[in-house]
Amino acid sequence: MTILISGFEPFNKHNSNPSSLLLPILKKRHPQIKTIELPVTYSGAWRLLKQKVHECSAQKVICLGLSEARHQISIERVALNLIDANIVDNEGKKYQDQPIVNHAPIAYWATFPTRQLLEVLKSNQIGACLSESAGTFVCNHLFYNLCHEIASQKINIQGGFIHLPLESKMPL
Repeated sequence: MTILISGFEPFNKHNSNPSSLLLPILKKRHPQIKTIELPVTYSGAWRLLKQKVHECSAQKVICLGLSEARHQISIERVALNLIDANIVDNEGKKYQDQPIVNHAPIAYWATFPTRQLLEVLKSNQIGACLSESAGTFVCNHLFYNLCHEIASQKINIQGGFIHLPLESKMPL
């Protein structure tokens, strides 16, 4: 089984991104896992992830991202068909009140077992919760596009998104 885990480069005022810092650690502990660091851009993140998903025939795709407002690991359950950001991406683009995919569903559920993952983390004394919103920035844009690809192309992939807090707030 091929598992692909993505993380993001630093963005906004952050000099690092825990989602990216975690990738080499995961790769070292589990060499069979494929990883990719993505740009924090609307134009590049999904394009590169989609290419990697198909290139490695991933059966599980876990996207990681940073949310400085979170105080624990947040397993996202729902991807919204909405871009509405207060900050610019790393290309200086800012969008508000726009759908991600025109004439597509307003939302998708994650296709990986969110509650099961939550229980595994909690049983290992790792602070985690379920979240109903991946926000409306590039993280959600990536999550929605992944879910839309899975649904519209009818591909058998378990996919989802997990937000991490800042390194200083990481519950490990």
